[in-house]
Amino acid sequence: MAAPSLSTIPPEVVHHICSHMEASSLSRTRLVNHYLGNVATSWLFWKVEINTNSYRQCLAFTKIAQSAKLSPLVRQVVCTTCVPMSMSDFPHLDDGFYAELRNLRRLDVCTIANIMSTLPFIACFRNLRNLEVSFRDLLEPEVPPHVNLDNISFESGFIELTLQCLAGTWSLQRQKVIDEALWQETHAEYSCSQILPSTSGPIALKVFKLREMNEELDPRVAESAEFKTIIGSGTLVDLSLHKERYTSIGGRGPITASSRHQIERFERLPKVWFIPDVAKNLQALSLTFGHSWGWHPKVNLETISPSFPNLRDLTLGKFIFNHERQAEWIASLGKSNRSGGLERLCLHTCRILYVATHVGYPNEENMMAIPPPHAAELCTHFPLRWYTVFEKWQQSMPALTLFQLNDCTDGEDYILNSGPRPKRDILGYATFRQNDETKYHTIPKNHVGVPYGEAAFALRLEQLKTNPPIPVGPCVVRDEQATTRFCSLVKSRKESAMAQQR
Repeated sequence: MAAPSLSTIPPEVVHHICSHMEASSLSRTRLVNHYLGNVATSWLFWKVEINTNSYRQCLAFTKIAQSAKLSPLVRQVVCTTCVPMSMSDFPHLDDGFYAELRNLRRLDVCTIANIMSTLPFIACFRNLRNLEVSFRDLLEPEVPPHVNLDNISFESGFIELTLQCLAGTWSLQRQKVIDEALWQETHAEYSCSQILPSTSGPIALKVFKLREMNEELDPRVAESAEFKTIIGSGTLVDLSLHKERYTSIGGRGPITASSRHQIERFERLPKVWFIPDVAKNLQALSLTFGHSWGWHPKVNLETISPSFPNLRDLTLGKFIFNHERQAEWIASLGKSNRSGGLERLCLHTCRILYVATHVGYPNEENMMAIPPPHAAELCTHFPLRWYTVFEKWQQSMPALTLFQLNDCTDGEDYILNSGPRPKRDILGYATFRQNDETKYHTIPKNHVGVPYGEAAFALRLEQLKTNPPIPVGPCVVRDEQATTRFCSLVKSRKESAMAQQR
């Protein structure tokens, strides 16, 4: 009997196995034979990671980019950088670059040198399709007094340089000026302008992920031709914006998410990122932030036009629902895709705003009084409930085959653990109160399972308006019943789709 051979295994099976192997295993697999060496090499260099604070990673990145054999294999680049401690603005990449370098710390000069001598090589990866940029926060940033706060932020400058390299507009002449300035300051030889190839046309990205960007994208970058060429080219189908923490950079950045800076940033978010060419072609969208958003800071996602006609996958993190039109907007997404609607919906730590308390506007009598009294608190109740949302989605989202609610995936965990499960707050409500500081609180349920306040009275009014009357029951019971029905429906669709694929 002949010994088994790799030639009898279909190539797609070999590639599938290698796609799940770790980098160390792929490195050893390259040594088995010529056939496995080629397959393992293609998957080993499929993804390249670079940390601009690591000289070793920067050197490896440039070596891969200069390799005629390896650079075409790269499909994904993960770039991590941090704001230098002695600066919050990105340096001017012109004749004044050397003067700005002299005002930086030695360690930060090395960081800038790594960026400017490495990032332009991203243009060598002509088959690049997936780019992820992550910024690392610094605990104690220090900014010298000469910094001009009107300059572009470091994060925006980094994104601008990246887009210029991807679009092919970063010139060798500008790189030569940078090389000379770095040589004068560090006395190390930088010759990127001599080895960078001349690129032909922009790189067509399909996936772009931006993590931990502390500042708003500067209008100079958002309105640039490079931004429209790379982000708004029509080839981008997957966009992810993630921000977990907020820190103050150089004494000018936001400390809390409720600062005026962050409020304005979120209000402009749809106009900055979701230009028509982006919204028209996106198939996957992920918006996750480290604080509650949607109502405060206010973001009107439903005003985006066109309303993501080809979207298939939507992920929202810590989004606050407060109006029925938000649920209707989600149900209206993806109507032009192959399924006729959203196929995947993931809601992580999302809540429904139940009540908001804020300080009212002081009238003239109170302002003239001595001492002036405190302005009266205004309390606004919101009628939206989880059961109304799921009842609408059950009818208006026929293509949904995967639904994730907080810690429950596909609804399966929710259905199996319904009843005395430890996490009964997954259908959570939020309350907003404006005191000295804006905060969101997850309110508990009382002994009958109804949110505090007017819930019982509002439920009774709703029952009287309907014909036939809605069965009497606490809000939490109706929430869980509607969720169970919705999750069961989504699960049955998924099982049916899997059966058809077999």
